[in-house]
Amino acid sequence: MAATKAWLGVFVLACMCPGERLARAEEGGRSQYGVHYDARSRQYFTNEKSTFSIRPVGAAKYLERVEVSIDNGDYQQHSGKLQFKNEGLHLIQFRAVDPVLNWTPVQSFRVHVDTTPPRTQPTWEGPTHLRDGVLYAHPASRLALDARDGLSGVSKVLLFEGERSRPYAGPVSFAKEGGH
Repeated sequence: MAATKAWLGVFVLACMCPGERLARAEEGGRSQYGVHYDARSRQYFTNEKSTFSIRPVGAAKYLERVEVSIDNGDYQQHSGKLQFKNEGLHLIQFRAVDPVLNWTPVQSFRVHVDTTPPRTQPTWEGPTHLRDGVLYAHPASRLALDARDGLSGVSKVLLFEGERSRPYAGPVSFAKEGGH
């Protein structure tokens, strides 16, 4: 696991993503394993596999504890890990206190959790014929793919032909005879 970090005042928000190399979330990096930080909206987009942690920067020895509120719930002592299994937008608020009860200002961030994969709908433009479960297409026919995701969007669509894949940029035709 590697951490994706973003700075929140005197705290750092670390995101542990399974099997990931360090992705620079604070620069708007999109990670391969499920976390994206949008610097413009200051929101995170992730899946249910990522774990977040809020850690103090610098004078951590002077902090008594960090408390976290999720989705406007009661503040609870931060255990060191935050993981979201429920799909949707989550509001995370946190604060810290020192041994003499001086509280930091409440800080917050938003996490969009998307557990549903995108759906891709193929549509053939031109003559086709289905026989015994095999689709036959005229060389002039074109395959169009419509990919949609209701929460975090679609970053790319890949078109697979056998073992090879390529980015999908628009409707494609298959001029060569044979299986594709």
